[in-house]
Amino acid sequence: MKTAANRAVKPISLTPFLIEEQRDKHHINADLRLLIEVVARNLKPGKLRLMYEANPMAFIVEQAGGMATDGLMRILDIVPTSLHQRVPVFLGSKNEIERVTQYHHAAAQD
Repeated sequence: MKTAANRAVKPISLTPFLIEEQRDKHHINADLRLLIEVVARNLKPGKLRLMYEANPMAFIVEQAGGMATDGLMRILDIVPTSLHQRVPVFLGSKNEIERVTQYHHAAAQD
């Protein structure tokens, strides 16, 4: 008999997961699901321009209880130095982004 601990976890993409969380488990509402999908769809790999991409997304993610950093510091604490400034962006759940930030702090000390 397989227990939950040794059962293989089937990968699932973001949209079906969010739909299940909304419809079947009632953990999130429709507006939050749509917001997460829109943000996820519009993420660009690499760096984002700070003033009109990274800051707005960081604000939304933090309002939902998540976290957004450039790997070392909170996105919303970065003082812009130019209009088209680009910064690395890591955003998501607070626990995961704290872990990523710790990795970057450790790497910066080496």
